[in-house]
Amino acid sequence: MKQFYGPKDFWEVKQKGNLKFNDALKPNDKRYVNLNEARGQDVYNRLLKPLGFDNKLNPRMIDNKENYYILFCGHRGCGKSTELNCISEKLHRFDGYFVVRCNIVEDLDINNIEYVDILFLVAQKIVENLENTGISIDKKYIEDMNNFFTERIITHVKEKGFNASFTAGAKAEIGFLAKLFAEFTTAFKTNSTYRDEVRNLVKNQFSIFKTAFNRMLAEINLKLEENNKGKSLLVTVDGTDKLSREDCDHIFIDHAAQLTQLETNFIYVVPIHMVYESNHIKNFYENPFVLPNVILNDKEGKPVPLGMDAIKDLVYRRIHPDLFDSEKTVEYIINMSGGHIRELIHILQEAFNASDTEKFDIESVKKGIKQLEADYMRFLKTDDYKRLAKLEKDEDNESDDIMKNLLFNSVVLEYDDYWRRINPIIKESDEFKRFLKANEA
Repeated sequence: MKQFYGPKDFWEVKQKGNLKFNDALKPNDKRYVNLNEARGQDVYNRLLKPLGFDNKLNPRMIDNKENYYILFCGHRGCGKSTELNCISEKLHRFDGYFVVRCNIVEDLDINNIEYVDILFLVAQKIVENLENTGISIDKKYIEDMNNFFTERIITHVKEKGFNASFTAGAKAEIGFLAKLFAEFTTAFKTNSTYRDEVRNLVKNQFSIFKTAFNRMLAEINLKLEENNKGKSLLVTVDGTDKLSREDCDHIFIDHAAQLTQLETNFIYVVPIHMVYESNHIKNFYENPFVLPNVILNDKEGKPVPLGMDAIKDLVYRRIHPDLFDSEKTVEYIINMSGGHIRELIHILQEAFNASDTEKFDIESVKKGIKQLEADYMRFLKTDDYKRLAKLEKDEDNESDDIMKNLLFNSVVLEYDDYWRRINPIIKESDEFKRFLKANEA
């Protein structure tokens, strides 16, 4: 018998946060549903095998002599953060990896961000995790980093007349280094004067910073294995898929060389369009891992019950079945989401706002979908409709700039093995239907 965790009181649905789509679920969250099989066959093998794990999450070949730089791609809101949380939990083990998690949304200003900001946040989280675990490293590696900041950063900003709050000194303690990195990370988020100055200093002396950082990383990997905390360090950087497309390209394409010169393992969460930048990224990153949407219908349009059942389970873990006027309404919501989790939550949010009955009924759902449809219509252009019309008639595997934007904005949804379908909200819109009719050959 299925368990229903969602509240039975209509007003508690939103109050308890069950319809928040920006909060990634933790592995032990009772609302979590394993959607792996519903996304496609052997999806996670493409991520786990390069990292040395088999499909049953057994460590088979953890090589701490080789570094992996992986782009974890998918539509914004398809569940990347939730799934990465679960994967990180399972990979974090004495015979696997020592996983350090970073989230730029929580600690940086995503409206003004450079690759230097990300590297400093990574450094901060690594040393904080070491300190919390009780692992110490040789003082000379801490002194190398401290000297870099003292001689090349802090002295310079003070000479410029800035009222620097940064501190430095000869303290060769991991906790002191964690505090130092934290001060810079805070400055990147809150102080534009320091931010730009420090960024430029690090960029101009990147090779020196990189050398000191890599010496410390090599020592950290040795200490992790000696202390039975993991065979190697793995850093996950989440939230980067929430950057604008331009910022994302600037960081992960224009500065790929800098990001991949830090000698340890990285997983970066990025938007779906990055998988189609292969000419730019193939020389720096592993083959991108793509988290597909849940498959509700196969390529021929035939319903796939596995996908419908999986998302229905997800809905009922957030909202009790008694709050829907019928199961058909639930299925309609799911079909209109296209198997995209954030779109599903969006529909439920708008239906909640539109309901006059304190239930999710078909009328409120359709009103909510109309609101979402209007949001899409505001930015779709004639060239976008032309590409959508082409996709509606034939398989469209081209990845030009128009298609990348459609994927980035979830107007076009992608599924396992890279086949695409128009977002049902767009496909069923009056505007798109009128365009098709007006442009019939």
